This record gives sequence, structure tokens and C-alpha cells, in this order.
Amino acid sequence: MIFPFFKCLFELEKDITSSLVTHENRMNTMDTEFQQQMTSLNKSLILTVNRVLQKENDIFSNCSTVSSVLTRLETNISDINDRIHELGAFGNVDCFNFLKRSPDTMGQDGVYTIYPDNIRKKTVYCDMTTEGGGWTVIQNRIDGSTDFYRTWTEYKEGFGNSSHNYWIGNDVIHLLTKDKTQVLRVELERFNGEKGYAEYSTFIVGDELSKYKLTVSGYNGTIGDKLNRHNGWKFTTPDQDNDGYSVDNCAHVFKGAWWYYNCYQSNLNGKYMGPHVSGDISMNWNWPSTDHESLKTSRMMIRSK
Repeated sequence: MIFPFFKCLFELEKDITSSLVTHENRMNTMDTEFQQQMTSLNKSLILTVNRVLQKENDIFSNCSTVSSVLTRLETNISDINDRIHELGAFGNVDCFNFLKRSPDTMGQDGVYTIYPDNIRKKTVYCDMTTEGGGWTVIQNRIDGSTDFYRTWTEYKEGFGNSSHNYWIGNDVIHLLTKDKTQVLRVELERFNGEKGYAEYSTFIVGDELSKYKLTVSGYNGTIGDKLNRHNGWKFTTPDQDNDGYSVDNCAHVFKGAWWYYNCYQSNLNGKYMGPHVSGDISMNWNWPSTDHESLKTSRMMIRSK
């Protein structure tokens, strides 16, 4: 009876052991499959993360490109607006035309941009007050801080500060006077405060080939006609003598640049001397007498009829 019992126990142990081995094998198989699945999942996750990072980089790159494009567009728009403004200003060949097109500038003296030939721009001072305004200032002198003893090229191109002391340039004066009849107004002030003016109903300056020949007539005013002698004469500078004076160069002798003729009645581009000084090299108009009294201020300006 005992033997069958042990035999039964042995068989039971054998079955249990076999079952445990089977379960262990199954667990090992499941673990292997799990590890394989985890490895595959990790690979998939890594690929997904890499794709996301690549997309993120692409987005940042695209944002940078878009930002760059927007910056260029803003620059282009600004350039276009500037160009539109300039195109709108075309036709403002002088201060008188500027005033006609923009009546609200009446009484607003100051620096403006004009286009004398509708191509090149020039910064000038506009007197928008005197006698109805619209005057283009071609010469202005208020003190001695700017030297007017200059070369032919400097007078051709212009020099100085348009809101202070300056000469607009002979080329520009020619452009402004060649097609439309211009009135010239000369305003002077003595050091004692006395002021006077001269107006000429016709004022024309030729081109460089003519040596900027002066045509002027039709005087009225309070300071005397001191341009009549210079009518028909060419411009002279220290380095270009066109004055008809056989002895010397008038510009060199009298320290200026002007339409000298053997030599002058007026010398508004002469040396700025200061108060209580008389001298033939000075900025003068031979006014109020003929003693070459040095002037405090001088302004020459033109306006279309």
C-alpha cells in the first residue's frame, strides 16, 4: 500500500515540475517578445521624436525665412514710399511752384527740396512770406563763417548750408532761369539796422558754355541799380577770369566771385568784413553811398513771374 502512494507522489511531482518548466518557458518566451516589442517601440519612438525635432527645426527655419522676407518687404515698402514721395515732389521745380501746389506752405519759410530739371533734387531755402512768398533763395549771407572766395567748380555746383550761408550753384540758377522769366530780389542790411532792396523784372543766367552770362533788367527798389554795369557779362572766379579787365582778375583783386566787368558796382560775394568797415574787397553794393561799405546781410532770391 505504501509503494503505490509514493509512486503517486512521484508522478505528481513529475507533473508539477513539467508544468513549472512549461510555465517558465512560456514566461521566458513572453519576456523575449516583450523585450522585442519594447525595442521596436523604442526605435519607433526615437524615429517619431527625430521626425518631430526635424519638423521643429523646419518650422524655426521657415520662421527665420519668413522673418527675413518680412524685413525685406518692409524695406522695399519704405523705399517705395520714399520714391512715391519723391515722385509727388516732381514738378516742384522751384519754391514758387512748391507754393502753388501746396498753398499751406504760405508763410512757412525754411528748407525745401526742389527738382530744377525734374530729375536732380536740390535742397534750397524758400522765402514763403515776402511779397506773397514763393522765392527761391540763390544766395544768403548772414555772417562771416562761410568763405565765399571759391573756385569755379564750387560756384558751379554750389556750397554752404541752405539754412545759413550758401550759394545755390550756377548750374541750378541757369536751370531755374532758362525757360521762365524770373524776378530777382536783392535784400540787404547795414550794420546799423537799415534795410533796403532791389528788384529786377528780368533775370537770366546762361549755361556753363556761356560762362553763366548774366542778363538783368527792369530795376526798382531802394538801394540803387548796381547790376546794370554787370548786365551781359560772364561770371568770374579766382581761377577763371572772364571780366574784361586787362590788368588783373577782378575776383582775385576783390576777393570774391561775380559777374565782374572791369571791375564792379556790386560785390555781394566779396569778403565778409564786419561792422564799421569800408573796403573794395568787402561784401558790398556801394550803398548807401559809393564807399564800399561792408554789409551785415545779403540775400538774393528769384521767383517766376
